[in-house]
Amino acid sequence: MTITSDEVNYLIWRYLQEQGLELSAFSLNKEYSDFSKLDKVFKDKVPLGCLVNLVQKGILYCQEDSLIDDEGKILSEENKFNLFTALENDKLINPPVVSNEIENNANDFVLLRDKDKNDKIGGQNSGVGFEDIEKKEDSPESNDFTTILNKTLTFPSSETNKFNPKHSSVISWGQKDSKAVISVLDDSVANSLKTLSTLKLEHPLNTTTSNFLKNNNNTSNTTTNNNFQNTEQDITNLAWSSNGGLLVSGSENGELRLWSADGKLRNVMILHHQPIINMRWNESGQYLLTSDSSSKTIIWDINTGLATQHIDSDQDTLILDSCFIENNKFVIPGNKFSIMIYQVGEDLPIGTLQGHQNSISCLQYSNSFKLLASGSDDNTIRIWRGNSYNASQVLYGHSQPITSIQWLNGLISDTKIMLLSSSLDGSIRIWNVYTGNILFHAINDGGAPIFTGELSPDENYYATGDLDGTVTIWDVSEKSLQKMYQKKSERIQRHNQQKSSKIDNNSNHLIGSNNSNGTENDEFIGNIKSISQYQPDLSHLTDQKKKNFINCISWSNDCKKIAISYSEIDSVILCI
Repeated sequence: MTITSDEVNYLIWRYLQEQGLELSAFSLNKEYSDFSKLDKVFKDKVPLGCLVNLVQKGILYCQEDSLIDDEGKILSEENKFNLFTALENDKLINPPVVSNEIENNANDFVLLRDKDKNDKIGGQNSGVGFEDIEKKEDSPESNDFTTILNKTLTFPSSETNKFNPKHSSVISWGQKDSKAVISVLDDSVANSLKTLSTLKLEHPLNTTTSNFLKNNNNTSNTTTNNNFQNTEQDITNLAWSSNGGLLVSGSENGELRLWSADGKLRNVMILHHQPIINMRWNESGQYLLTSDSSSKTIIWDINTGLATQHIDSDQDTLILDSCFIENNKFVIPGNKFSIMIYQVGEDLPIGTLQGHQNSISCLQYSNSFKLLASGSDDNTIRIWRGNSYNASQVLYGHSQPITSIQWLNGLISDTKIMLLSSSLDGSIRIWNVYTGNILFHAINDGGAPIFTGELSPDENYYATGDLDGTVTIWDVSEKSLQKMYQKKSERIQRHNQQKSSKIDNNSNHLIGSNNSNGTENDEFIGNIKSISQYQPDLSHLTDQKKKNFINCISWSNDCKKIAISYSEIDSVILCI
């Protein structure tokens, strides 16, 4: 019986994961080899704590002469050995040999594929029971490869896009020529899209700017005025009402325009004078919250088109996100990294949530759980209940600012509430909100920072966009997570059965002495799987423009299409 270097490294990789050393496990996987093929075959057959178990049994085997005298009696406690004395004694019996054996180890994995499928590899009594890899790879269930997606339709580079929440074939996007667009797609053919009709929503200069130009008629300013009139403004934000009947577009100059779904202008709202960076509807569609880059927030009554509330925050407070927690209550980032709770129509906040140590980057409220989650540049996520101004839970684990948080309504065993997050550290995590522990996690390819994340309406998929413009689709469905939980439960059950099996008193003493890694009580379940990926072609860009930022990701209501807004190249729509 032998064990190859690939198998040893695989066991070390598994051990690092069991100990929660995620970055070390990730580095080993990248620097040595890809363990995915081995993991497909062995992950259900390698018990928890297998590496420590094998080392202990190896020590016991090579030191049996030191433990047992010539009459077969076990020696006293003080004569028992440890790892280092075992290695020294083994060196005397088996002196090291210098040869080209290391070079041959590189072919171990290839040789393993050619071994007879009935051959078992692994230490005796290890409980591993490795099987032939090639046989396992041929089975349909083992196909976990990431599918490469191709663009199905393109539209101009843009700051924002949004699918209609009720009609999956209707999408809007903002362009850089002072126009928003509503497009109706033909998706009747699988994996194919065609444009049926397009409505262009014009954003001319707002009234304030027009009046300024009219009042400056002297000839010395003619050139300046003409240049200003020809300046085209980006459409920086879009938001559909919850019933899909109304669309609001916000421009770089602060103007807001309300449109019906058929492209008819309903109202023009002019009180902002800086780029619109945040817009949120309340559930009933009566109120719209808008924020600009100067930290001004306005609540609009859509029925009248008038502002009912003005909030001027500190200039250092950027309102990157907001949310309604009731039909007439909302939260926004406040001064000194706080979260302010407001009632619609009231000038002063009705509550303040404090605890974060840096800017608030994202806010999400769960109507199902009646909980508010806040992500911050202090690398933490805080959970808030409605009956307290103190955080009921703080989620630690990310090493960089939080870029996205999403509530999950699925249930995994007795885990009642789960939260999904992504960060500039390149990781995705699913948390048990009650305990604050990580249940599932994933690392983006190469650890690339994740700038944006969007959960599909059915909560089965999570799309992330990174620094290079790559979009990855992750499987976060309840079915997939439940399957991983079941596999872990079976592994723990087999591990417990192995521990309770009859072994001699001495080996029982040794195994018990080091079996304190806590894996049986660890809530971590497994790694989130990526199922598909899109990589844009940046070969035609200059080095200066190759930082092709993803500005926005949105899902269609049927979860079969995803739209990606790029800053330097054409935006795309993908069929999933």
